[in-house]
Amino acid sequence: MNAKGIACFLAIVTAVGTGATQSHPIVHYPKPDGVVFALPHVSIILNALTPRQSKRLRLSVDGQRVPDEAIAGCPICAGDRPTVIAAKARWTITDGVHHLVATVNGDELPMLRYTLDSTTPSLSGLTGMVDLPDAFVAIVPTVRMGAMALSRSPRHRFWLGVTGGERLPSEIAILHSLSPHETSVVWKFAPLRHRHWGVSVGQWDGDAFAAIGYRTQPSYFVVSIGVGRGDLPSAWLSFSYSLSHLTTRLKFSERARDFFAVLDLVRLQAEVDSRGRWRFGALLCHPYGWRVGIFRNRQLDGQTAWVGQLSFSQAWR
Repeated sequence: MNAKGIACFLAIVTAVGTGATQSHPIVHYPKPDGVVFALPHVSIILNALTPRQSKRLRLSVDGQRVPDEAIAGCPICAGDRPTVIAAKARWTITDGVHHLVATVNGDELPMLRYTLDSTTPSLSGLTGMVDLPDAFVAIVPTVRMGAMALSRSPRHRFWLGVTGGERLPSEIAILHSLSPHETSVVWKFAPLRHRHWGVSVGQWDGDAFAAIGYRTQPSYFVVSIGVGRGDLPSAWLSFSYSLSHLTTRLKFSERARDFFAVLDLVRLQAEVDSRGRWRFGALLCHPYGWRVGIFRNRQLDGQTAWVGQLSFSQAWR
């Protein structure tokens, strides 16, 4: 490339980079068209503001004004940056697409769009509570991967999953166990979807299942009823509860605020099937897409094991 070509290339890169930085000088997180993968303690992180900007800042999400008292600090989430505390602006953390508009000193900045997807992958890689599928699918197209350590053989399992999002409400995952080497394929499709209700059908290594479920918005509580054939239980009940629903009702000191900010990211998950087998545990769900959990799992072969899982989701749209 000659000198003129290099100069043109650098000019284009500089223009694009400048446009990206100037389009939203106030908002640090989420990024434009970004995805939030959990129920965060804070829904929006702002860049550092001058005293004048702080005094004249106005935020609205989906056309609804964010109250001034919701804009506060959270050292563990954002350091010195101001944030929007989700508990005081709950509509900002409902599942789906949101539109954020910031007005500073009377000037309205370009609209920022972000999506929140609070669904969690189960130990099978499909959206669910613990081991069995539930009635919902992921809201955004993602690639998911997870690794598990079990207290009994097989000691290690890995899975890779793909979700289609709203336009293609389906998921597929491949599970692989080491020593002995075993591979399973599971898939799920959600023909009926609603803000609160969902219906899914699918197969686990050829064994069919179906589930119907309900969830609140924000997704503090999720419950599903499933039925299966073959090696799957004939029926099961699964539910999930976000501790962020509980912490908003507690009064705590400033010293304990950071502890409760972490607690807000924890989901309790449990399942019980028609054979009376319980599966339960907890997940720490980070807004960036990674999750770490520990479960007491009664597997399909009837054996009980403690399972530690680490998973990560990356939007591919």
